Amino acid sequence: MIGLLLEPRIPQESRSDVLRVVLLRYGFGLAASAVCWMLPLPAGVRQVLVLSLLAPVPSVSLAYCERCGCDSGAVGAIHSLCIPISLAFTLLVCLM
Repeated sequence: MIGLLLEPRIPQESRSDVLRVVLLRYGFGLAASAVCWMLPLPAGVRQVLVLSLLAPVPSVSLAYCERCGCDSGAVGAIHSLCIPISLAFTLLVCLM
């Protein structure tokens, strides 16, 4: 499973889909995180909410994709892109 998930190549035929999914995921995640950050909650609670909204795609999504007959290459590429992006957001949130 790790070998399937850490695929650094994005298949040519699914690049637009991968980009759209990543942008939608983090666009909505950032918008929801901004709303959560403004809530009158303790800082630790706000950080946990933001981190959960910006977490990477679950690893199990590839297994579900395989069972449903979806494009596993695209899902693997999404997963590979989301890990470093989420790591960067995690570092930013922890520094706040």
